[in-house]
Amino acid sequence: MTPDRIVIEPSERRQAVLRIIRGARKRLGLTIFRCNDAEVLDEVRVAIARGVVVDVLLTRRASGWRRRLDELRTRLERMGANVTRHGPRATKHHAKYIVADSGPLLVASFNLTRKCFNDTCDFAVVTADPDAVTDAWRLFETDLAKRSLPASAASHSRLVVGPEWAGRAVRDLLSSATSRIAIIDHKLDDVRVLRILKQKAREGVRVEHIGTRTVAGRDAHGKITIVDGRTALVGSLALSTTSLSLRRELSLVVEEPACVRRLDAFFAKAFAAGGHTHT
Repeated sequence: MTPDRIVIEPSERRQAVLRIIRGARKRLGLTIFRCNDAEVLDEVRVAIARGVVVDVLLTRRASGWRRRLDELRTRLERMGANVTRHGPRATKHHAKYIVADSGPLLVASFNLTRKCFNDTCDFAVVTADPDAVTDAWRLFETDLAKRSLPASAASHSRLVVGPEWAGRAVRDLLSSATSRIAIIDHKLDDVRVLRILKQKAREGVRVEHIGTRTVAGRDAHGKITIVDGRTALVGSLALSTTSLSLRRELSLVVEEPACVRRLDAFFAKAFAAGGHTHT
């Protein structure tokens, strides 16, 4: 099986997205919170023209984007995409993922916007793991049908899905730490998560946090959590009460050593420039 691949640098992001859209042969599942990138939209149009069925889950709301979301829906439908607006009006469908056929799956923190492709600190993971791909399609189909995920969906899944089991999965991951927790997240405010971090610090676990609005010289947007240098969490999920408990979010558990090492190396460099240690 092809190894997971981590996407960090702006130069990698658009191409990772385009590669999956171009590779789709029968069906493409695409979630959109914000999108204004012409190349992505052009590739969606080309995919539809070659016979790919494109289903889009489009959030009902994103701050400052009411008119643009309506216009985006119209544009996608005119291309021939099937568009479903998802999420109650009081909250958001904030997950950012793309799944094509029987893989690959891309789970990201970034939007499909020029800003996120060029100017932000963001992350993604691309995987061909058949179980993760199957679980992503199950989540996608559930949201298309506006049904609830069964409780059994969390069992043995690499997907961390909010709000269904994200809080529990995050707390379990943090509680498992024995030596070090590294977090990039400027929205960290969940009381139960903060309680665990304080307890772990008392136990001698090194808890390092970057919560600044600028990370590695770019606008902070993406979030990652790394535990003991062996497990990372990559995706849209923030360690905030809103993200863990209210929104549709998706992150992916990453354990492939080369991927975790790359994330850890990025974190170490960014932390040296402006992080702090919890005590």
